[in-house]
Amino acid sequence: MTAASRETPDPRGLRTLARGLELLEAIVTADGRATAKSLAAEMQLGQSTCYQMLKTLELAGYTVRTTGGYFEVGPTVPAMFRRLRSTLYPGPRVSAALHALRDQTGETSYVCVLRGSGILLLASLEGRNALVVR
Repeated sequence: MTAASRETPDPRGLRTLARGLELLEAIVTADGRATAKSLAAEMQLGQSTCYQMLKTLELAGYTVRTTGGYFEVGPTVPAMFRRLRSTLYPGPRVSAALHALRDQTGETSYVCVLRGSGILLLASLEGRNALVVR
């Protein structure tokens, strides 16, 4: 359970959804060694609640239960990642502009996008005169 979820929940969000996402994150982090019992203990959930949440994630394809009662990421997660990854790389026109900028200036060039209130670095190319600290 993350520190954020142990704090007073934000009334604008759904605590159940937040806990479900935390559970999915715990499954990913456990790298194929997560059991319902270990997840319930880690997340400070009752075993019945944990089983219900795991079943919900399993029905949606987010998790699968393997031999031995372990939970792993299901097929929905990699499919989501493939779609997300295509939005995290600059397209050919932006990539060409990045190369042109670096080649014309000799400086390190970056491509960033604004996502919500944060800036996400999509790509960078090191310039000819890059500063190296040893």
